Amino acid sequence: MTDATTQLEILYPAPSTPVGLAAQPADTFGKGLVAALMAKGYHVTVGTDRTPPAGYALSYLIDVPAGLEVYRVTVFVGGASISRAYFSDPAGAVPAGPWTQRH
Repeated sequence: MTDATTQLEILYPAPSTPVGLAAQPADTFGKGLVAALMAKGYHVTVGTDRTPPAGYALSYLIDVPAGLEVYRVTVFVGGASISRAYFSDPAGAVPAGPWTQRH
């Protein structure tokens, strides 16, 4: 999550990028991402059943592409996304390549 936060900070400066999640994250990655974004100065809101979140829509997906021994983290901000593959290592996640970005 720190790696994703650092990349988001490069592309979307904290003071000018309010972000919102549709729901409160229940998983470790999501909770860590929200905490790291807030620590960097992002205004993070969470929607409810009655109100949508404010700011750019923020979501994420962690998947394992078929036939590969890596997992991929994709973070969506508004209509754009950033993705990066990682190898699993006993010491933690190891980047398998650079970040990619789609607009």
